[in-house]
Amino acid sequence: RGAAGSGTVMSGTLFANRDLGSIDASWAPFTSFFVSPEISMALPAATDGLRFGQWHLAGAVAFDDIELHRVQPVHARPGAHLVLGEGESITGGTYTFQAPLRTHMANFSRPLLRHDAGFNTHRWVFGAGDEVLFRHEIGGWTQTQASVFVNVNYHTGGGLVVEARSDPQQVWTSLGEMHAVGAATFDVPAHLLSTGAVDVHLRAVGAVATGEDADPGSFQVDDYRYSAGLTDDAQDVQDAQGYTRMVTVIQQRDAASCRVIDTGALQPGLADSIVVEVDVPADQFARARAAMTGANAFGQTGDWRPVQLRRGQNRLSLPYRVTGVGDHVLQVQLETHDGSTGEDIWKPLWHAELDVHASILHADDYGAVLSTSGAVDVWWASSGWKVSATRGVPTTTGSALYIAAARNEAEAAQLVLRPRQALHGLVVEVTDLLGPNGARLPADAIDIRRVATVAVGQPTDLMGEAGHWPDPLLLMDAPVDLPAERNLALWVRLQTLPDTAPGQYHGTMELHAEGWSAQVEVHVEVFDFALPDRMTCQTAFGFDPDAVWRYQGLDSDADRRTVLAKYLESFARHHISPYDPAPLDRPIVDWPLLTGPPPVADAVIEPGIDWTAWDVSMRRAIDDYHFNSFRLAIPGMGGGSYIDRHQPELQGWSADTPQYGALFRGYGRAVERHLAERGWLDEAFVYWFDEPAPRDYAFVMDGFSRLQDAAPGITRMLTEQVESELVGGPNLWCPLTPGFDAALAASRRAAGERFWWYVCTVPKAPWAGLFIDHAATDLRVWLWQTWQRDIDGILVWATNYWTSGAAYPGSLQDPYADPMSWESTYNAPPGARRPWGNGDGRFLYPPPGAPTAGPNLQGPNLQGPVESIRWEMLRDGIEDYEYLAMLRRALAEKAPGLAPADHMRWSALLVVPEQISASMTQFTTDPAPIEARRQELARALEALSGL
Repeated sequence: RGAAGSGTVMSGTLFANRDLGSIDASWAPFTSFFVSPEISMALPAATDGLRFGQWHLAGAVAFDDIELHRVQPVHARPGAHLVLGEGESITGGTYTFQAPLRTHMANFSRPLLRHDAGFNTHRWVFGAGDEVLFRHEIGGWTQTQASVFVNVNYHTGGGLVVEARSDPQQVWTSLGEMHAVGAATFDVPAHLLSTGAVDVHLRAVGAVATGEDADPGSFQVDDYRYSAGLTDDAQDVQDAQGYTRMVTVIQQRDAASCRVIDTGALQPGLADSIVVEVDVPADQFARARAAMTGANAFGQTGDWRPVQLRRGQNRLSLPYRVTGVGDHVLQVQLETHDGSTGEDIWKPLWHAELDVHASILHADDYGAVLSTSGAVDVWWASSGWKVSATRGVPTTTGSALYIAAARNEAEAAQLVLRPRQALHGLVVEVTDLLGPNGARLPADAIDIRRVATVAVGQPTDLMGEAGHWPDPLLLMDAPVDLPAERNLALWVRLQTLPDTAPGQYHGTMELHAEGWSAQVEVHVEVFDFALPDRMTCQTAFGFDPDAVWRYQGLDSDADRRTVLAKYLESFARHHISPYDPAPLDRPIVDWPLLTGPPPVADAVIEPGIDWTAWDVSMRRAIDDYHFNSFRLAIPGMGGGSYIDRHQPELQGWSADTPQYGALFRGYGRAVERHLAERGWLDEAFVYWFDEPAPRDYAFVMDGFSRLQDAAPGITRMLTEQVESELVGGPNLWCPLTPGFDAALAASRRAAGERFWWYVCTVPKAPWAGLFIDHAATDLRVWLWQTWQRDIDGILVWATNYWTSGAAYPGSLQDPYADPMSWESTYNAPPGARRPWGNGDGRFLYPPPGAPTAGPNLQGPNLQGPVESIRWEMLRDGIEDYEYLAMLRRALAEKAPGLAPADHMRWSALLVVPEQISASMTQFTTDPAPIEARRQELARALEALSGL
C-alpha cells in the first residue's frame, strides 16, 4: 500500500523485475511468477535476491506478508495428446503462440525451454551473449508454413539473431537479424518442419554486457509470436485456447510424488474437479479433499474422501465448487492413515494450493428465472452485468423482466435464453405495454438487440481473462440460432418520451423458435419527472469519420452524410458529444494576402469567413442532438504531444512575425464573436496539445498566451494535471483520473477554472477503465466518481478506433475478431503489436461484414454503428449524474419551503455511498447498489416535483 501516483510499485528479482502498477492507501495483494535463468549463467552476485520498491510513485510504499514458493505449471489439455499453455491457441487449423509477457506469467511459458536474458515487466532484456530458447511442439503434429514474429522495442547497440532447428543435434539455421527498433517476421524453412517440433533461438551478438539493478540492456524484445499451419491429420482438432495455472506445493512427504494433471474450469457456479496424480512406494489408506477458501468462500468447502492408494501411480479426481468472483485459494490435501499406535492418526502426505482469480465475467450471483419450459431456461438480469455464455441458470425466480426509467430516458435490462438442445429460428416480438388510466407504451418504445461476444485472447490487465466477453449489441434483424447449453443474452432497451405518463406498465415479450415458444412478462415503471434534453455533465469524445468511410466504402458526399447522421444520432441517444459534430462542413476562410510593410504591433487583421454550412450543422448538433461541447480548431496554434510537436505557423508566417500576430488575433476575434452571437461560446473548447511532458510546458504556455490574447472568451483545455508551471495557461484542466488532486483542484476552482478528467489506455486495474474485459459497471461508476469529486465533464480520446496502422499495416483490423486496441502511433513500427487494452477507444463497432469486406466491398454500406454494452453504461452513468444534478437544483430551488428534516434527508442522497465508490480503486462491480441509489434519487425527485 502507499500513495497514489503516476508511477508504479515494482517487485520480483533483479533478473525478472515486475512493475505492479499504481496503488492507493489500502492494502492490495499482488502475485507474479518468474522462471529462473540457467544456473550456468554468470549472474552478478546481487541478482539472486528479491526486490521491493517503486518507480516515480509519490509517497511511501509498504510491503508485508511476503511469500516465495516453488510452483508447478498446469496447462490446458484440449485433446488426448494436445497440451496448450498460456498464449497458445489453435484456430482453423493454425497454431499461434504469443508469448504472455504482459500477463502474470511474465517470463514463463510452456514453449520456453531456457533463457539467460533478463526480464523487465513485459520485455526480454538482452546483453552480450544473452539468449532465449523456445520449443514449439503441438501435439506431435507436423507443422506447415511456420513463421516467427519479433518486435524490438528498445535498442542502443548490438544485434538480435533469430535461428531455428528441428532437432537438438542440428546446427542452427539463421532466419535473420535485427539491429534497430522495429518489427520483423521470419519464415521458417520448410526442411525444418518435417518433425513434430521446432526450436527457435533468440540471441544477442555485439551487445554490451548487462550490469546490475535497472540496466536496460543493449536491446529489448517486447513481443514474440510463432504461428504454424497444421497438417491434414490435425484438421479435426477443434479450436482451442490454452491456459496455464500455477500450483504451489506447500508440503510433500519425500516418499511420495504428487502433481496436478488438470485443474478443471475453476469457474464460479459450476461443479468441477481437480485431477491429481499420486505415486507412492506401497499400498496405503488415505483421504483427500479439495477445499475452496477465500473472501467469497465462507471458510473451507469440500469434504474428506477416503482413498485407497496402490503402489505406483494413482489418479484422483477431487470435486470442488467456486462460489463468487474475486480471489480464492483452492487447497488440495492428501493425508495417509497411521494406525500403528491404535489411534486414529492422519499424517500429511501432500498439500498444494492454487490461487484462483474468478473474473467478473463469471459472476453467478445475479438474475432471476422467468420460465423453464423443459427445452429452454429463460431468465433476466440487470443491464449492468456481462453475462457469460457458460454461467449456470440462476437459482432465484422472478415473475417479470423489470425496467424503471424517468420520462425522456433510456434504460435497459437483459433477457437470457439457455436452450438445453440447439434452438433454431428464434424471433422476439413485444406487445404494447398498458399503463395507468389507459396510457400506453407502444411496442416500438422497446428495442431488442442480441448481445454478441468478442474473443479476448490477451487480457488487458489482471482484472480480465482470456475468453468470450459480451460487448457488441447486434440488431435482431433475422431469426437467430442458439447452440445447446449456451446463454444468449438479449438487450431489451426502453426509450420513454418527455410526455410519457408516469406509472406502472405491463406487457409481454413473445419468443418463438422451431418447436418452441414462450411468453415473458415485462413490467416498466416510469418515474414522475423528466430528464432534460441536454445533460449537465459535459462530454467530449473523439470520433474518426475517415474510419467510417474506409470500413463502409463511402465515397460520395451524400452517402457519407447519410451514415454520419446515423452515428451522430447514436452519440445523441447516449448524451455523448463528439469532438467535431460537423466534420463535413468546415468554415471556409479567405485569408488576406499580406505583401506590404509588416503590420504594426498588436494589429488585428480579420480574414473573411463563410460560416453558412458550418452553422447549419452546428445548429443541428446543439439544438437537435443536444451536444454540450465541441472541439474548436484554431489555425496557427501548432500542437503536439509529449512525443513530438509542430511549431505554430499561419499562411507561411511563423509565430515571431507581426504578420502571424495580426492574422492570428484577427481569426481569434472573428471566431469568438461568431460563437457569442450564436450562443455557442460555452460549448466550445480548444484542445491543441495532448499530455505535455515538463519539457513542453514553456511551449504550451506560449501557445495559451497567444490564444488568450486573441480570444479570451474561448475555453482553453489541457489534458494534464495541475502543475505550477502551467498555472495561468489552461482554464479547463483535464487530468487522467489518477492525476486528479482534490486540493490542487480546489485552489484552481477558486481562481475560476474548471475540471474535466479522462481515461484511455490507462489507468488499468484496479482503477475503473473503459475496457471490454472489465466489469460492465466500470464506466457507470466512473460517472459517480465524477460527481463525487465535483468534476464537470469527461473525455475519451476515441470512440471508433477500429484498426491500428502498426498492427495491421496494409489492411484493416476486424474489431469483432480481434478486440485488442493496438498502438498505432508513438513511433510503433509496421507489424508491431503493442497492446493498449481490449476496446480502448472503441465503443462503437462498424456494421457486421464491413471490416472483412475490404476491397471486395460491393457498394457502400449505409448502416449505422453497432453499439456496445460500454456505450450503454456511459449513457446510464451520465443519466445517474443528471439525477444527482437535478436533485441538487431542486433542493436549492425549494429549500425555503422544505422542512429541515426533509432537506437533510434528501441532501444526504447527494453523497455517493461507499457501496458504490469508496475510493478510486474500491468500488462496486455489482450494479445493485447503483440501481438502489438511483431509485432513492428518483423517489426524492418525484416528491420534490410535487411540492
